[in-house]
Amino acid sequence: MKSSFSSEELMKISRFVNEHIGFSYASDRMSDLSRGYISACQDLGEQSPVSCLKMLDDPAFSRRLEEMLVKKLTIGETYFFRDRNLFSQLRDELLPDLIRMRRLGRKYLRIWSAACSTGEEAYSIAILLRYLIPDISDWEITILATDINPGSLHAAERGVFSKWSFREQSPVPYDNYLSPAPDGRFQISEDIRKMIRFSKLNLITDNYPSDLTGTTTMDIILCRNVLMYFSSDMAALVVDRLNTVLIDKGWLIVSPQEISYAQRPGFIQMKRSSVFLFLKGDSNEEKAIKANTFSEYSLKSDKFQEIIPDEMRDEEQEITLKPFLSPVYPEQIPVLPYISPSAL
Repeated sequence: MKSSFSSEELMKISRFVNEHIGFSYASDRMSDLSRGYISACQDLGEQSPVSCLKMLDDPAFSRRLEEMLVKKLTIGETYFFRDRNLFSQLRDELLPDLIRMRRLGRKYLRIWSAACSTGEEAYSIAILLRYLIPDISDWEITILATDINPGSLHAAERGVFSKWSFREQSPVPYDNYLSPAPDGRFQISEDIRKMIRFSKLNLITDNYPSDLTGTTTMDIILCRNVLMYFSSDMAALVVDRLNTVLIDKGWLIVSPQEISYAQRPGFIQMKRSSVFLFLKGDSNEEKAIKANTFSEYSLKSDKFQEIIPDEMRDEEQEITLKPFLSPVYPEQIPVLPYISPSAL
């Protein structure tokens, strides 16, 4: 197969990838795009780059090519509890406060791991929730984990990982959720696996928020290490759509390298310890934060009122909370030593 393309041909390939997958390639990375495209065409049985290019407008072929390009161009590098500071923040403040609020009424949590790759992030969240909620069987826990790559999702559903996937220090113990698997790997327990629903979803072209995809009324969305591969316009579009998926006062979490992408209208950037988080809120609430009054503020949205039992409501008074003040079960949240899978 032809190993080089004209500028016009590369632009056509680049537009296809950007429109269908969202990835944007700078001029110094066009060789990566070219190699991935050539490999994808070969795997589809097309030996001529000219015929491959001519078929981009064919819907059936373009779908097949998109799926193959996803496998060639996406990077599936991830591991459990990636970003220790973030998971310590989730353990000590964000999740405990959310859990404490939900104990006032209906006990439920909805979390979305977008671009989940092989599932380590979603499994980390599930393990963390098991640690924080002793009566978790009484709760409605939704952990949605989506990715564009079917191969990654298949690996995620199997839940078998090497020692390298556990290289980050764990903020909570997880040895009870691992069992030895062939080749020195480890199988995630059924108790953890059944907490997560894995599903294929393209952040660029698929429908969300949607009841059909389960992408509605999320408390927390983790969308890490994917926005950086999108063009600026595509990244902004994705962040704006994620905003509509969140409940009022819901949280968007991106990687440290993607903070600028999440700085969009409708989000309030907040720093907790060394972690940047994005709270869904309006400009009035942002002004309250800057005036140092955000530590005690009123949550008046309908979404929040739904979790307050009728007998505790007072239409004449505001429901006032103090976020990030105390964990749910203080005695159960020490900083724990790392437990290496090699010791199992």
